[in-house]
Amino acid sequence: MTINAERSTHTLQITRVIAATPRQVFDAWTDPAILANWFAPDGNFTTVVHEIDLRVGGRYRIEMISPDGVPHTAIGEYREVTSGVRLAFTWKWAERAEMEETLVTLDFLPHASETELVLTHSLFLSEDGRDHHEKGWSGCVARLIPLLERVV
Repeated sequence: MTINAERSTHTLQITRVIAATPRQVFDAWTDPAILANWFAPDGNFTTVVHEIDLRVGGRYRIEMISPDGVPHTAIGEYREVTSGVRLAFTWKWAERAEMEETLVTLDFLPHASETELVLTHSLFLSEDGRDHHEKGWSGCVARLIPLLERVV
């Protein structure tokens, strides 16, 4: 399924300020070794990064395994890759063939010695889909912040 920007959609946006450089925050989203340490809604999940082909048109595949062993595999294609500035990619769950393909855009905005991370997830067909993902993203970002702030 291709993304149709003309359809009626629901969007979520999460903004957080992180005590790290834009490059460090960008790397946390694109380096498999770092990503595996925080990319799940809470610390009870195990994250396995199967693929990150970091280029426009490249694919990613990231599996989050719940405590009861259920896999949740995010798949998609990179649409924009500008190191330390912006990252955009399509988003779909591999286990849910009926799910619409959505779009995640990450902006890394410098503010003195910090970065304002703006995560926008768009093209949801329902409020329920949007709200479910907002909980997941909020958990992920909450795990990312202390990981990066220990590095600085």
